[in-house]
Amino acid sequence: MTEHKTNNSHNSYDEFERQACAKSIPVYAQLELGYNCNLNCVHCYTVHNFKQKELSTNAVKKIIDQLAELGTLYLALTGGEIFTRDDFFDIANHARQKGFALRLYTNATLITPEIAKKIYDLKPLVVEISLYGVTPAIHDAITRVPGSLFQTVAAIRQLTNLGINVLIKTMVMNKNFTEIIQIKKFADEMGAEFRSDPVIMPKIDGAKHPTKYRINNENLYTYFKNINGRWKANKLNPDSPVCNAGKGVLLINPYGEVFPCVRIPIKAGDLRRQSLSTIWRESSALQQIRELTLSKLKTCTGCPDIDYCNPCPGLALVEHGDIRLPASECCRQAKARKVALG
Repeated sequence: MTEHKTNNSHNSYDEFERQACAKSIPVYAQLELGYNCNLNCVHCYTVHNFKQKELSTNAVKKIIDQLAELGTLYLALTGGEIFTRDDFFDIANHARQKGFALRLYTNATLITPEIAKKIYDLKPLVVEISLYGVTPAIHDAITRVPGSLFQTVAAIRQLTNLGINVLIKTMVMNKNFTEIIQIKKFADEMGAEFRSDPVIMPKIDGAKHPTKYRINNENLYTYFKNINGRWKANKLNPDSPVCNAGKGVLLINPYGEVFPCVRIPIKAGDLRRQSLSTIWRESSALQQIRELTLSKLKTCTGCPDIDYCNPCPGLALVEHGDIRLPASECCRQAKARKVALG
């Protein structure tokens, strides 16, 4: 999620990431520990492949070691739901011993007072918690698990009371659009950061049914006009990189497969067969993404809305089978931003 950022620290991080990209250092990595989850969110993009065996504790630790050797600083542990793994704290403590700044992605429903204390001892950079509404009628309808709002809110209170940095993040949909402002207000009351994002992705196997939950044009305009008005025009030039995927960012899934980022379903390599450094240096898939500049996009360079756009090669690939074509959802959001903020 990248759309609504309410903390100026993201600006310094973005600059740091740009410098890391220039030196081809994967400063930020997402490590998916498994696709098991106790919720069943309507918009979820993950697909559990029961034919593949997820990585063992030792295999995950070896990957963490390789990330450290490659120069990664920020490590996000995600899923599925991370606390469904019995070995989560064994893995997380190993990552901390390696010096990573940890980000934990969770729905928080499994966080008990005992787990909250373990998280405190882990000293993560931040715990990122998904919250989709402030009423059960909204939140629980999206998670499809009754009582999940109560559990998530209770965990947020536990963590913030311990002084743990919490980021509340919300995928913006028609289903919860009326509660976005209230969610942000709740985050402020908890002393938590808030982030929202209207980009609903297809599933990683290409299935597109989650996209039916995207907000409509009227709500998208209102979102940019009245809720997320911090957008600054990009002023892109033809040599501007499209994104940092595969340069300063990478994703490793629960089976040890490497991807440029969570949104680009192009497999770059397999850690069960190759080292991470070999994949990072030699993968043609990563090189293809790294070389992608605005001038190489087929119709974007002269677009009147380009300065208000976040071109996404992953969305383009899913929609058209070509990372160089414009994704219709990117175009739709660019037009809405331009009208609302231009």
